[in-house]
Parts: sequence; C-alpha cells; structure tokens
Amino acid sequence: MTSYIEIVRPAVGPSRLWINGGFAMQKLEAPRDVDVVIFPEDVDSFNNRTQEELDELVEFLTLQSVLISSPWMTSIPRLQPMAGALDAFISTPDLAPSWFETWSSVKRNGVYCPGEVKGFAEVKV
Repeated sequence: MTSYIEIVRPAVGPSRLWINGGFAMQKLEAPRDVDVVIFPEDVDSFNNRTQEELDELVEFLTLQSVLISSPWMTSIPRLQPMAGALDAFISTPDLAPSWFETWSSVKRNGVYCPGEVKGFAEVKV
C-alpha cells in the first residue's frame, strides 16, 4: 500500500484514503486484494490537472467495462492496477456518505448482512 501511495500522491495531491478489503473482517479465506478510495482534499486543484496528469493517474485506478479494439474486439469487465492486487477509485468528498455505506457493509459468501457494519482504515497523505 505504501508503494501505491507514493505513486499516486504526486498526481492527486494531499488526500484522504479509505482502505478496505477482506483484511477488515475475520474471514476463513485470505484477502485477494486491497480496496482504496481516494478523496482529494483540494477538489478544485485536482479538477484543474492537465490531461497528461490525469492520463498518468488512470493507470493506477480500477477501470470497469474496458473495451479492447482490433484485432480482438472484446471487453474486460474490470481491470485492476498493481497486478490485480488493488481496487482503486477516486471520488469527491461529497460522495463520502455513499462510500461509507458501501464500505462499512458486511458481506458473507457474497450476500449482504443487513444491520451488520465493519470498519476500515483512513489515512491522510
């Protein structure tokens, strides 16, 4: 996680990261990846990034519904950075309540458990 933070911090600037994943609960199976959502502190500054800066950042975010053109003409439902060991998203602070609801939810065997909540880590960089 430290390596990831070192890579994205220059592209995002000061941020708050919520770090989540299978490690946040006691499970029989080992976690497959770590989940992170990045909330830039200065959204206006982030929105004024150059296209080149944004293109560099995209390489380190989870991409969904990726289309691949010729010669294969296919799609990938989910493309994760760091060799698939990370699910990474970027969001604005106003969407934090939605992220909180999702990330504090408990799932067992792929089924949500209403009324149960779990924690996750917050890191400021």
